[in-house]
Amino acid sequence: MTVKLWSFLQRYPEILAWNYAYYQADEEIQKEIFQRAKKIRPDASVGRHVDHQRSSWDLFYRSAVNYREMAEYADFIKPILYHDVFGPRLRWWVIEEWQKRAYKDFGTAETLDMFYNMMGYSDESQVSLHRLEADGMGPAYVYDEVKRCVTSVDGKADVIAGLGIDVLWHGGGQQPYLSDPLELQKAVFKAVEAGAKGLLASREYDEMRFSSLRAFGDAVKQLSN
Repeated sequence: MTVKLWSFLQRYPEILAWNYAYYQADEEIQKEIFQRAKKIRPDASVGRHVDHQRSSWDLFYRSAVNYREMAEYADFIKPILYHDVFGPRLRWWVIEEWQKRAYKDFGTAETLDMFYNMMGYSDESQVSLHRLEADGMGPAYVYDEVKRCVTSVDGKADVIAGLGIDVLWHGGGQQPYLSDPLELQKAVFKAVEAGAKGLLASREYDEMRFSSLRAFGDAVKQLSN
């Protein structure tokens, strides 16, 4: 199946060309927003949000758009790093879907290993297939992605880490994927260790438990002491 896919893409390269054109159109919009905002108020801090799919598992997006280019028209970049709910998302939205399509020739665990290797995740951040849904991805994943962003922008833009807190898991019937307070605090520390200049408690305030917010706040206080 994998060979057939690449054969199809080589026979009809316009598929990739149109996909790349879509990404570039998106970048043009982001650039225009930045320029217009700066024209109105030059001292405004204008940044951009990078959705979870694009920050963490969209191979086509990662190969077409990079943080270095984003930094040319952004004062800050906020990659979304939902470390805990990424576990089931990776299992069911990525690996299982890949298996239905391009990677039928691989076993599920093999597909996951290939994903980790292609996306450049360190050994510390790699969670085994049977633990993904229960444990989620951990703080090491946050470190890897923040570090990748910080290294790529090379000081041209600040990196603000958007850490997920009690994010709803759609595969679980719109139930929150409850954040572990200690793992959340470790994620905060790892984001800053990797070079994040700021943190954002994500996704929605009305989804978050007070206990999770306290854990997040306590970690921030520890960093400021």
